[in-house]
Amino acid sequence: MNKNTFENENFKFGYSKSIDVGYHNVEAKRVTYVGELGFELYVNTEEAADVYLELMEKGKEFGIRNAGYFAIESMRIEKGYRAWAHELTPDDNPLNSGLMFTVDNSKQFIGKEALLRQQEEGIERRLFNVIVDCDEEDVMLWGGETILMNGKLVGDLLSATYCRSAGKGVGMGYVKHADVQKKGERAL
Repeated sequence: MNKNTFENENFKFGYSKSIDVGYHNVEAKRVTYVGELGFELYVNTEEAADVYLELMEKGKEFGIRNAGYFAIESMRIEKGYRAWAHELTPDDNPLNSGLMFTVDNSKQFIGKEALLRQQEEGIERRLFNVIVDCDEEDVMLWGGETILMNGKLVGDLLSATYCRSAGKGVGMGYVKHADVQKKGERAL
């Protein structure tokens, strides 16, 4: 594997290419669910063990190590990456989920008129990132916790975890409140 193959300038986000890992050719996609420069490798099932062992061997000099699902989930939540069936469902749209930056209104797309109308009228609920500033290290958020504003229920956390880099609980959840009506702007 040529190191230059994976540099940002040579392997742009969202692109994929075939690469060799040991004796196997795999498809590498420049995408990551944890917020950093990363790749997904698409490997034939019968080659997966060999590819894994090769990556672990070559990665020793870089300090490679295994990371479990909770680590991936923690990094995605900390980064604010939404997950299907958690923060994104068929009932959500780019406006209330904070993803309008991904919409190109100069192009035609299904639902464009409805989205623009809703943007003009305002929204009832909006996805927010939440940080729980707590001195107790044993407090763990799991999702499903109530979000209160001035003592009133305004929403629930959909995804939550402990963020090691911040030393705090972090989560994402939709908030229903009159201030959210301000056309989806961060009002709280």
